[in-house]
Amino acid sequence: MLKLTFDILLDELKYHYTIHLQNNKKPMFEWAKLLPLKNVRPSSQYLNVCLLSEAMECPYKEKGKYYLCLRDRIADSLETEELLNDMVIINENINLFELFNHVQEVFIKMNNWTVQMQESIVNNKGIQDLIDLSEPILKNHISVLDATFKLLAHTKNIECNDPIISDLLHLGYHPEIMIKKLKMFRHIEHYKQSEEILIDKTLNISKYVALEKAFNYNNTYSIQVVMLCCQRDFSECQFDLFRILIDHVRIYVDRKYLNKDIYNMYATLIQDLIQNGKLFRKESVMERAKYVNIPYSAYFNLFVISFDDAENIPLNRVMQELSERLTTSKVIMYGQSIVLVNIYNDKNVDEYCEQKISKIKDIIINHSAYGGVSSCFYNLLQLQIAYEQAISAISLGKKKAVENLLSHHFNDKENILNHSIFRFEDIYIDYIIDLCEEKNFEILEMSNCIQILKNIDDYDRKHNTRYMKILFIYLTNERNATQAAKKLYMHRNNIIYHVNRIKELTGINLDDYEQRLKIIIAFKIFEQIK
Repeated sequence: MLKLTFDILLDELKYHYTIHLQNNKKPMFEWAKLLPLKNVRPSSQYLNVCLLSEAMECPYKEKGKYYLCLRDRIADSLETEELLNDMVIINENINLFELFNHVQEVFIKMNNWTVQMQESIVNNKGIQDLIDLSEPILKNHISVLDATFKLLAHTKNIECNDPIISDLLHLGYHPEIMIKKLKMFRHIEHYKQSEEILIDKTLNISKYVALEKAFNYNNTYSIQVVMLCCQRDFSECQFDLFRILIDHVRIYVDRKYLNKDIYNMYATLIQDLIQNGKLFRKESVMERAKYVNIPYSAYFNLFVISFDDAENIPLNRVMQELSERLTTSKVIMYGQSIVLVNIYNDKNVDEYCEQKISKIKDIIINHSAYGGVSSCFYNLLQLQIAYEQAISAISLGKKKAVENLLSHHFNDKENILNHSIFRFEDIYIDYIIDLCEEKNFEILEMSNCIQILKNIDDYDRKHNTRYMKILFIYLTNERNATQAAKKLYMHRNNIIYHVNRIKELTGINLDDYEQRLKIIIAFKIFEQIK
């Protein structure tokens, strides 16, 4: 049953009053009654309406019982704070029954409102109907948006001259400039973290005080309701009325937006495969995949998009943008990252993968995100490994980018990884070396190939030569002296001379495939050592 606060009552009554409530109490009342006879205890569930003189003489004045009193006596020394405690005194030239009738009218008005909202929910009339019913009660502009900041409902007859509302009503969603503003002032982070109604008095986003409530679900929020105090100033009454509306919107959100739809079904399958892929039987995965329209066997790869500041990113908005660009991909949220399972019709995965990356690269860059791309895989039971590949690509790719090792002097510029999107195939050797580093990197440091490169590096510094770079370019161009010469801006004969000189200094046999492979890997290890 609806319970009203003093703030709602007093705002509706519009009388002059004085309050005598201790410790910022906010009592709530189911109804109002006239103060009973002296030998009957007043109710703690109802607001007791009476003359001030009656309340002062009441023998049952106890904690938890509150009085709305009409002043019928001149203030004197008898009116101590202790005696007036838990009273609100109306200072108007009216009679008691007029006050009581007005109070009853407020209760009836608010109860009618809540009954109408409850009937609306029962009859599935939607959120817009709740807002229509609330418009004459709150008398401020209210907008309801989904997690992508698309407008779902709003007050249609409340004018608001805030440019934010003008853009929202014109476009039907918040434009990108508004999203950046919300991120700048960390509103998105607050939406995700708070279960309470937020009061924004900073005026950083809007020119009016705003009351905001986001309904959190599955590590993000599904619906947000925002009221701008553009017609009626912010007050405790406005907060209490907004809370009543939110309590009814909550029922609708729980019913309409937390249901198990097809997205949740395939999202659950993908999440289960990431977490426990090796534990599933092929038959059970095939059965579940069939119901969510994902083939068990196909050409797949997987993107993982992670964020340094995920708490302040509108993840659902990003998911929607990705889904609209990559219509054949399955896009889900996993933790604070977004995972895309890409399904291809034939084996030209690399070509199609590049097309997909080109479609979403600007989204990743705009949100300061990082993308990891797995190798191609061929059935859903391999999805867990693909996920590990993608997050490893991000981890090692970011490490290389931060340390600026991708542009080290013996790397070909054509092979430098993009600083936002990293492919596992590009960090394959780095991954192997990283595993070795976790075990005992000194074992690799003492290898003959590393010692050879150290000697060449020492020789370069002492004699001002470039043998390290020449050897690396020569080997990574398959010992093609002409190609190496072009990239080093040298004559082909000079390349051959220097390579022969390196052979003399080190004793390495570049005709031996295995030794060449060891030397190329040693270059990667040497980068780590440096």
